[in-house]
Amino acid sequence: MADTRTRLLDAATELVRSRGYSAFSYADLAAAVKIRKASIHYHFPTKEDLGAELVSSWRAESLASMERIGRDGVDTFDKLERYATLYRADLPHGLICPCGALAAEADAIPGRVRAEVDRFFAASIGWLTRILEEGAARAEVRADVDPARSARSIFSSFQGALIVARSMADAEFFDEVVSTTLARLRA
Repeated sequence: MADTRTRLLDAATELVRSRGYSAFSYADLAAAVKIRKASIHYHFPTKEDLGAELVSSWRAESLASMERIGRDGVDTFDKLERYATLYRADLPHGLICPCGALAAEADAIPGRVRAEVDRFFAASIGWLTRILEEGAARAEVRADVDPARSARSIFSSFQGALIVARSMADAEFFDEVVSTTLARLRA
């Protein structure tokens, strides 16, 4: 069984992915993990501490997944489609990217949490830029595509589509956005 700190991070991540940051309390988290609120404060003295570590952990896991995709993907579009599955995987369960959920609350989340979200966004866009640059060098991506701008567009499209697809309870909406977005880049 995972240690208490890991269980708290996992439960908090699920709460953020399903409800958002502002919509859960330490009481909700204590109930989910079946511990006392005081025990949460031992591991995470403030909700900001919890939120910052939650995003930092999510970023590390996501980047590891992206690096595997970059290494194992057959070509640019296989890599981008695999990347999309990272977002889509838990959509049928009503869960979205925690950083997208946190970004929707940007003015309400604490500074350290927001800074971690920004780091996740920058790392994701950086990875996408690199994948598109490699694809352009192999003539898989249209010659007129600016990799950095297109990476921002892909990232924004996928994050937004995820939120809308969850709201509409329509995972196919997300799939359509992915398909349309990637089709525009093909050489």
